[in-house]
Amino acid sequence: MNASRYPKVISQVTPSPGAGAGAAPRAGELRTLGTVELLAADDAQRPRALLAQPKRFALLVYLAAAGSRFTRRDTLLPLFWPEHESGAARVALRQAVHFLRRVLGAGVVVGRGAEELALAPEALTHDAELFQQAVREGRPADALELYRGDFLAGFFVSGASPELDHWIETTRANFRDLALHATLVLAGRDEVTNPGAALHWTRRAAALAPFDESVQRRLIALLDSTGDQAGAVHAYETLHRRLARELDVQPSTATTALIDAIRARRSPEELRDAAPIHVSAEHGADRLRAMAVLPFRFAGPAEEALLGDGIADEVREALRGVEGLAVVSRIESEGVGSGAEARAALVRLGVEIVVSGEIERIGLRLRVAVRLTTVADGRELWRDTYERDARDLFALTRRLVQAIVGSLRITLADEAAQRVARAPTADLEAYRLYLQGRRHWTKRREALQGLEYLQLAVGRDPSFALAHAGIADAYNTLGSWETAELPSWEAFPRAQAAAIKALELDPTLAEGRAALAYAQTHYLWQWERAEQGLRDAIALRPSYSHAHHWHSHLLCALGRFDESLAASRRAFELDPLDPVMNAHIAWHHWCAGEWNLAVDAAGRSQINFPGEHWPPFFLGLALAQRGETEPAVEALRRALALSRESCVMLGGLGWGLAMAGDRQAAHRIARTLHGVAETRHVAAYETALIHAALDEPDLAFDWLDRAYEERSASLTYLRVDPRLDPLRGDPRFSVLATAVGHPPLIQRGVSSG
Repeated sequence: MNASRYPKVISQVTPSPGAGAGAAPRAGELRTLGTVELLAADDAQRPRALLAQPKRFALLVYLAAAGSRFTRRDTLLPLFWPEHESGAARVALRQAVHFLRRVLGAGVVVGRGAEELALAPEALTHDAELFQQAVREGRPADALELYRGDFLAGFFVSGASPELDHWIETTRANFRDLALHATLVLAGRDEVTNPGAALHWTRRAAALAPFDESVQRRLIALLDSTGDQAGAVHAYETLHRRLARELDVQPSTATTALIDAIRARRSPEELRDAAPIHVSAEHGADRLRAMAVLPFRFAGPAEEALLGDGIADEVREALRGVEGLAVVSRIESEGVGSGAEARAALVRLGVEIVVSGEIERIGLRLRVAVRLTTVADGRELWRDTYERDARDLFALTRRLVQAIVGSLRITLADEAAQRVARAPTADLEAYRLYLQGRRHWTKRREALQGLEYLQLAVGRDPSFALAHAGIADAYNTLGSWETAELPSWEAFPRAQAAAIKALELDPTLAEGRAALAYAQTHYLWQWERAEQGLRDAIALRPSYSHAHHWHSHLLCALGRFDESLAASRRAFELDPLDPVMNAHIAWHHWCAGEWNLAVDAAGRSQINFPGEHWPPFFLGLALAQRGETEPAVEALRRALALSRESCVMLGGLGWGLAMAGDRQAAHRIARTLHGVAETRHVAAYETALIHAALDEPDLAFDWLDRAYEERSASLTYLRVDPRLDPLRGDPRFSVLATAVGHPPLIQRGVSSG
């Protein structure tokens, strides 16, 4: 693996020491392909101020794309300030140019006469310019090193003209075409001498052109020729679903002829696996059966141990789509313990049947033993053993599900059979990296580590839609209060780009739709689009707990508390032992002004998860609202310690101290957050909350205005955050709420819950 192709996450969010060495005249490095970044040659913090100003950053990109050519001011004015009359637009342009010069250096933006602007030659290293140069010079591998993804992927410019949007879209399409050409050139060079490398480049080409059947056929044929018939069939089925959903067409005759020929060469065992099993309903099959799928024990290389969890997850999710079965969540299944304790826990959950198994890795093959047993008496209902090539992991999983369903005398309908056929990737190592990344992300505080693994998974298989959705989730978490490690304007465009990529690869992917809706909720504040996306995700995969969870967040942000509670309860039912879902219930009641219910829910969550920081955090917030400030501050201090000094928890403690009347301590924390906001751009909202509690409205609004400029994800809850109640009567609050796109504000009364 080429490590330079898959950089560590930290290198994407912080310039490495010595960046720009040997290029002193340059202001820095501008990246617009896949990631939107500006890395300074001397001062790592100055460019961040520019990234927080999307329109001014877009102006810089537009000038950079022109190269050495000068652009008339009259061309720029209607593109960037279409809402202003000519005089006001010229003032805005002068202010933007002055800002660029102040941030990047006085000589970076140059003029020719009074009416033309350009970037000074060699002022910035621009990845898009270097990419085009590599393509022109016939260096496709170098070009693809630079092409990390779409031009300005996920980038959003509020108030710009349709013409600017068209320019971005056209440039994006042109660059994608150039990248596609480069991948096909490399694939053609390697096809005879190095099929593995050819397959890598062809996968990348297929990801760039998801609707181009000639490219997709090339991938299918190459998978077949390298012995991966299961992967070829999966690639075809993915294409078939994509064309049907997005274009309402069927694959061409040439494509169907190719896949028919491949299927005709498959072994009897593979043909049996591909066909759905239909078993007559009998012996009470019309009765709903409650099942648990335990993690499969794994024997093999330690780094692959998560495959046992992965196969169990795939089996569990497929069984959830079978009518007649009620399957408990992964968290419940993992939390039952063993022996008599496990049986008692399963009985409490109402489980009748348990699926368990073992996986053994033997060279390039996997051997899976699976069994069904009753909870009541431990009687074995069915068992079987399967051995397959490791690359056929998901064909094996499909066969397991069909056999389990058949053993229960339940008919597996065609629609369910299609769900069972899901094969997210043909690369076992990519799948292992994905599982590792998801495991870290689930803990939230390890989201950055999870992101590294997910990016490596995409590096191995660029067509791995689930991994792209995982990257979107990681960036969503990093840009929101969940970890607050990246500014919103840095994290959410990347999240959107990854989610859009996931949906290009698989339009039916619930995880991709939910991740995109999360960014639309917390960054774009596009309430209707976000809600439709979440409803689509839930329709595609009703058992996806995060879709219900994030739907609850959106509904709560809009003040629709009854609907939010219903969504919260559904998310909790799906993952009742997930600490985030538990704490979420307390958060919901706190936002709704139901202090007693919030205290009760947080207390229960704290007992179940003593090492988590969210339960004491929401407990402290609710206690403070009830006037019990001393235990509130104690709980908030505990939350801060457990969170490893999260700025969100620190802001909560500062607010609690202000509510308790300890102004000196609250001001100390506010000053600490001032510094955090200057260097990391993630604490403006928390700082405003402390000043609001200290009855310092002017300072509070100064920091809320800054949070708005940075598009803080926390402003999503401006309408319902109880800590902002002291500011709601101020006219400035209504102006801010309107800017965020909220409907009329709630006038909260005190509720005991």
